[in-house]
Amino acid sequence: MNILLVTPGLPPDGTGGIENYVNAMFDEMSRRGHRVRVLTQYHRKQIKNPNVRQVRTARGEAAGYAQWVLKGWFPVGLTNPDVIHFNGFPGQLLSLMPILSAPKVVHIHNSLTMEPGYYLRDVQRHKLGYLLAARAYRRAEMVISPTHVVKDDLISHVKGVDPARIRVIPNCVDTRYYSGEGFRNEIRERYNIQDKFVILYFGKIKRTKGVETLCNAFQIVKRKVDAALIVAGAARPTDSFAQHLRATYKDVIFTGFVDDPRKYYAAADAYCIYTPGFYGGETFAISLAEAMSMGLPIVCSENPIFREVTNGNARFGIPEDPESLAECLLQVARDPSGAAEMGRIGRQFAEREYDSCRVADRVEEAYREVLR
Repeated sequence: MNILLVTPGLPPDGTGGIENYVNAMFDEMSRRGHRVRVLTQYHRKQIKNPNVRQVRTARGEAAGYAQWVLKGWFPVGLTNPDVIHFNGFPGQLLSLMPILSAPKVVHIHNSLTMEPGYYLRDVQRHKLGYLLAARAYRRAEMVISPTHVVKDDLISHVKGVDPARIRVIPNCVDTRYYSGEGFRNEIRERYNIQDKFVILYFGKIKRTKGVETLCNAFQIVKRKVDAALIVAGAARPTDSFAQHLRATYKDVIFTGFVDDPRKYYAAADAYCIYTPGFYGGETFAISLAEAMSMGLPIVCSENPIFREVTNGNARFGIPEDPESLAECLLQVARDPSGAAEMGRIGRQFAEREYDSCRVADRVEEAYREVLR
């Protein structure tokens, strides 16, 4: 097959859940002998691969999306793909271009639920995004949902979407790469936290990810156990929320851009993500699958998506409640054998359900289905 993957970014230029997923599919489908090309936005680094085309766009959101659509449709036509797999909101926008004749597979990476709270801060912006995404899902030959929870949410909120065209296929992780072997001491020695209970958050530094709730919970935890908190991931230099976190929580380790996440997972004793719910835009959280693959015990918010992704094998706290989160973290810190067992079970589940080879089998079959 001639496959085109459309994505907002690709490592090492762009990092994050969507980007890591597309990178895994790029490698796996190429290994299987398919001709795979990637169309992506340019961020900071040129990718020297003839099968990757990066599009430079303006900095502003509106201008950037407009340039992306105008510049992106032409290379799509040149590739003459058999199937196009659209990822992220930039991918959804490009899928709406009427000139694209190849079958379109649109992947859900952000939930559509318009719950109160987060969306109320910028109602018009999110309503516009909702309308465009909903149209992309309705027009797609197939929609890939990473969880059953998200599939049900899509059906209930988007009129006209055909449930028969939705396939539940989880996001993936290379369980051979994220294996937990080695790396244990490098990060601990770098930050002089060798003997501490190390809590890790890895991902985008966004208000909706519950990062500040985690920072507040850490203030409670460190009064009761000798602990360290690492918030790993990059933020834009002008990001006011990231600047606020750094200025307010000076006892938290903020790493900035990370070239090898395994070093940080290996250094941690627990992984935490605390997105409150659908209105955080969460649909899967690939970092959860990575942490599970690395054998880490998981602490997360009581969220139906996280319940499904972890198969219930985690400590669940009340969303937006630092004291509840702190108690969950302390339970893990005070029960090393239980934490180790949680990590072992998580690793087995990741190998069985989220390994990139197994997930690619299902994605490949989805491509063949739309071609039939």
